[in-house]
Amino acid sequence: MALPNLSGSNIQDTFQRVIHTDGTNVFDGTGSTMPLRFEGNNVYVPGILIADSYIVTQSITSITSGSVIFGNSADDKHVFTGSIDNIGETATEHLFVKPTSERGKPIAIRDGTIYFYSASSDDPKSLLYGDNKEKARIRAVPGSFNLSFEVSGSTGYTSSLYISESNSIGFNTDDPQVGFDVRSDEVQFQQTNKRTGLKINAEGNPESFNNVAAASATGSEFVLNYSRGTTVDANIINAIVGPGTVATDSDAVQYFNNLDVRKQQNILLKAEASGLFSQAAVGDTLGSIRWIAASGSTSGGLDNRVAGEAASIKTVVSDVDNTGVTADMIFNLPFSKENRAQQILLLDHTQQHQLTGSLNVSGNVNATIDGGTF
Repeated sequence: MALPNLSGSNIQDTFQRVIHTDGTNVFDGTGSTMPLRFEGNNVYVPGILIADSYIVTQSITSITSGSVIFGNSADDKHVFTGSIDNIGETATEHLFVKPTSERGKPIAIRDGTIYFYSASSDDPKSLLYGDNKEKARIRAVPGSFNLSFEVSGSTGYTSSLYISESNSIGFNTDDPQVGFDVRSDEVQFQQTNKRTGLKINAEGNPESFNNVAAASATGSEFVLNYSRGTTVDANIINAIVGPGTVATDSDAVQYFNNLDVRKQQNILLKAEASGLFSQAAVGDTLGSIRWIAASGSTSGGLDNRVAGEAASIKTVVSDVDNTGVTADMIFNLPFSKENRAQQILLLDHTQQHQLTGSLNVSGNVNATIDGGTF
């Protein structure tokens, strides 16, 4: 831009257009301070600095107050090389994170959904990142805060994991019907380093499996474990939480009741692991296997512990103390359709077995009675 030509002009007509400085402040020809000052190599502008292009080759920029606006259009692109350390909140409509290595995958966050892509383009506006191009996504289901973790497959998205606001969790379903709903043709739970565990086979039946030679003495087991649980008292609270936590049993109960459910369960779990629980008593059922007939459309339904129970086998404690336990095994069948299953066969721990009803035997029967055999 050419400088103004002041030649031949009177000073009284041109002095306003002249500026001068005292080394720090800048003044116009009338002596008024202009909105610009110098301190060494620093330039201070108290107002707005407007430029078509602003290039900084090396700097540390410090903005102590006010707001900063970059760009005025969605087409603008701002490139930062290095790290951004932000203190406070960051708001954006679309966040795109590109990978830093070939092993990484791009991630985009927009409209309440996290998208995972297999593309390699650095351009977030690439068609490779268009609708339904992602390989997986985590989203809040519209109209709720239910979370769905989904993976794109050949038949569409799989509802790999679904967590609802009502505390229901679904695996491979976005409509869990119970608290924990798993949809799979086969399900397996296995120890980390052993072929030992539990599975639901393709027919829907549970299987316990143990495929290690070290288990040859026990094989695969199905264990029914019972105790009368833990009674909260001062001994348990002081043992689990710490000595001197409570003074009396009533203090222990009050302390326990004031805890949230998670902490209560944690104390009970640790107490059980430490053996601080009440063992079974005489007459307690340690476990049972029951066969139930579904009532279907029967009016009122069948009580699955009365008319709906077709058979059961249970083990009942006969004697128990600190040295061990004995029990009887009882086989039950109903005498009629309306009644609950009743004892048919008792296998007694003293070998005084009982059989109720008639016994028809085909073939030979060998028995020893009072030392005699017949």
